[in-house]
Amino acid sequence: MTASDDKTAKIWRLVDAQWQEKATIQHTGNVNNACFSLNGHHIATASQDGTAKIWGLVDGQWQEKDTILHMAPVNNVCFSPDGHHIATASCDNTAKIWGLVDGQWHEKDTIQHTDWVRNVCFSPDGHDLATASDDKTAKIWGLVDAQWQEKATIQHTDFVNNACFSLDGHHIATASQDGTAKIWGLVDGQWQEKDTILNMAPVNNVCFSPDGRYFITPSYAGNTSKIWGLVDGQWQVKASLQHTNFVNDACFSLDGHHIATASCDNTAKIWGVVDGQWQVKASVQHDHWVTNVHFSPDGRCFVTASCDNTANIWMFESGE
Repeated sequence: MTASDDKTAKIWRLVDAQWQEKATIQHTGNVNNACFSLNGHHIATASQDGTAKIWGLVDGQWQEKDTILHMAPVNNVCFSPDGHHIATASCDNTAKIWGLVDGQWHEKDTIQHTDWVRNVCFSPDGHDLATASDDKTAKIWGLVDAQWQEKATIQHTDFVNNACFSLDGHHIATASQDGTAKIWGLVDGQWQEKDTILNMAPVNNVCFSPDGRYFITPSYAGNTSKIWGLVDGQWQVKASLQHTNFVNDACFSLDGHHIATASCDNTAKIWGVVDGQWQVKASVQHDHWVTNVHFSPDGRCFVTASCDNTANIWMFESGE
């Protein structure tokens, strides 16, 4: 799945070792994001045209199912783990929740901020939702009696770029323009602040390792991504992954054995642990900034998105 400033999102499928285009989702503005539901039956797109579109797989063909309307560009979109809900984040200062009822998508709730909502994400059990906003807060919402209610507010001193849950749902991390990442933990059913990570420059993203023992912060600071580990209840720097320009994105593979980083130095790098140290295993080149990187679930491939108008799919050779 690719999302582009050419006002389309495209769905690709691997056929006889070749990636072939299966469907094109058309918008009237740049497409900011696109994602699959975990069961692969639905796709959602978020666009500058103020809409999110939901497509479904019917008899092997992708068909448009519904359109979610906002009053301003939609920055991000994500499915709940069970695929029954979808959340959108918009520049109209809201996040919207839609639910699947009897095969039809219906609006269930609207969450309000006082400035743009940049990102939204569900907890692994689908019972909580995190929103990251330009109002300098990230908020955690819980589903109570079929209504989404605010459970905690994480305060920053500048825009919050992202918020994400650990895979066990026990922690949440935020990344902010104020040069910090904050970690909150779930204690006796209540969200409490656990730690603040100082980075000295805007933190673009944050991502937990699958086992929740580490997280990574790609940043403008020193052109690095830093890996943090939990030691005696405190988060400490375990490694710094170096590029030669700003780092836009970073993520772990699902087995936790590799990390991918995307940079304005026109490269994406794959890192692995060798003799206890994180070392570069592969480096791939684009003709412009690399903005995003993501592993396939089986860890055999990764995809890079770049300002050179391409998304490239890369496969690990045997033994790499």
